[in-house]
Parts: sequence; structure tokens; C-alpha cells
Amino acid sequence: MLGAIRLRPGSFHHHLVARKHKRVQSKRTLLIALSLTAMVDMFAVLVIFLLQSFSASPELIVTKGIELPKAISGGEIREAPVLALVNGELFLDQELIGAVGATLRAPKELMARLKAVREGWQKDYPEKEFPGEINLQADQSIPSTVIGQVMGIVSQAHYYSIQLAVLAKGSK
Repeated sequence: MLGAIRLRPGSFHHHLVARKHKRVQSKRTLLIALSLTAMVDMFAVLVIFLLQSFSASPELIVTKGIELPKAISGGEIREAPVLALVNGELFLDQELIGAVGATLRAPKELMARLKAVREGWQKDYPEKEFPGEINLQADQSIPSTVIGQVMGIVSQAHYYSIQLAVLAKGSK
């Protein structure tokens, strides 16, 4: 019943109401199909972006204020703790250890922190042997003798694979 008029199958009013409902239903279906298509396209673009932006090799975070030396050759970065020498200070995984000179005279703090990192790794991977890898970032203005002394301390802490962070010759 529409208002006071009773709708009978086959009447003109019944035809108009049925036609209006059919039009509304087809618009709804069309809008749902378009929304679903746009959403699928958006997810496809998102997946392509994520696949291109992430690589299989880990990325090394360069400590703020450090200017790495340039090198002609280099290798792929392996994931390991990062020891950085910058502006006369020493950082282990972005945490300040102290001044480089003081650490070279009394390396107790550095040795303790390196031991804690090694023990944490051994606790997380009890079935594996400790690889003894560390990434060393040193500002290009630091003398090689200082870097050699730091490498000596690091090797005493059972980190025998020291990777020096450098920039490729053509990069900025």
C-alpha cells in the first residue's frame, strides 16, 4: 500500500515503484563493485611499493655527525652491533660510552658493554656459536692509530670480525 492507493500487480503505480527499486539496486551494486576495484588496486600498489623499498640486506644506521671515508671497493653489510667514533666520543649502538681518549686509557666500560652484547646474543641464540662480528664507523678525520687501538680493544672482547663502514667512491 502506498499512501491510500493499494498497489496491485500489473498496475501503473506498481510498475513505477518496481522500476525505482531496480534503479537504486543497480546503482548500489555498481558503487560496491567500483569501491572494491579501487581497494584492490590500492593494495596492489602498496605491495609493489613495499617490495621495492625493502631489500634483503640490512641497512646500517650512520651515527649523526659522522663523515665516513670513501672506498673503491666494499662488501655487503652484515647485521652486527655498531661501534662509532665521532667527534672524540665513542658510541655502541647509538649509546654514548665516553670520550675516545679516556676509553683508550681505561677500556673497562667498553669491554663491559661489548661483553653484555655478546652475552645477550648467546642468550638469544644458545644453539649457535657467537660470530664475533661488529661494524665500526669512524669519522674520516680520526687518525688510523686511534682506530687501530679501538680495534685492538674490540678484538680482546672476542669480536674478531670487524667490518669498517665506508662509502662507495661515487656516493655522497
